[in-house]
Amino acid sequence: MRFHYDLTGAVEVVRKMKGIGTFYAGAGVCCGATDQTNIGTVIPATGLYVNFVGMCNQTKTTTGTLANADVEDIDVIINPYAVYLVEYDVAATGITVGSYTSKSPVFANNSGDGHDNLGGGYMYRDGDPGAGELNMIDSCSESGGNTTIVLEDTETTTITTSSTFHLIYPVGPYMIDLGDSGRKIDSNDLDCGGGDTGTDGLPVTILANYIQYDGIEMMRLEDSLHAEKTGLDDLNVHFFADVCFFPGSWLVE
Repeated sequence: MRFHYDLTGAVEVVRKMKGIGTFYAGAGVCCGATDQTNIGTVIPATGLYVNFVGMCNQTKTTTGTLANADVEDIDVIINPYAVYLVEYDVAATGITVGSYTSKSPVFANNSGDGHDNLGGGYMYRDGDPGAGELNMIDSCSESGGNTTIVLEDTETTTITTSSTFHLIYPVGPYMIDLGDSGRKIDSNDLDCGGGDTGTDGLPVTILANYIQYDGIEMMRLEDSLHAEKTGLDDLNVHFFADVCFFPGSWLVE
């Protein structure tokens, strides 16, 4: 994750804040939530879905505690209307297909929440058969513990129950989960979007998506250029999103 721009045109606002935990430059931080342990400080945002503060601007492991009154400072970018460029974690293992009919993979939800309304987003296949293929999503719905995705066009390589996928969110308001110590979007989390705000996912707004691979500089992800593209797994592909965290900000909660 990195600061990309501010919706108001402001420059980065960096402040020293009391922090408890292991922090990484480029990772999100949230308000602490446990009284007498970390309330009044910031903590790493992994697995947290409320009170997003901003992005850590340094790598540091703090050792102080509230009880000892020696909590250390960390540098945090705190612009409330910041837009961060956040990578989708497609290096992690993708979601496994439960069943399949033409242009329509079905995934079993882990928590029963599932993820609907992903039309206009993309599915990136990270596991064979067909690893490296990118498909645009036409529609997505959840029912009976399953999430069913309908693709815009027939895939180049037939999907099987061995295929694994990552989700690239459409532009708009969604709930996400941050992984990789708060630095990347968990693109293999099928359940964060269908649960409760603040419990299963962090509310954000996706403003744009980008793709980058060998020989191609980062560019906006476009249906006409990239849907049904294959062989991306051999080209060191990366996907990114412009994310505004204000909907889940500590200034809103």
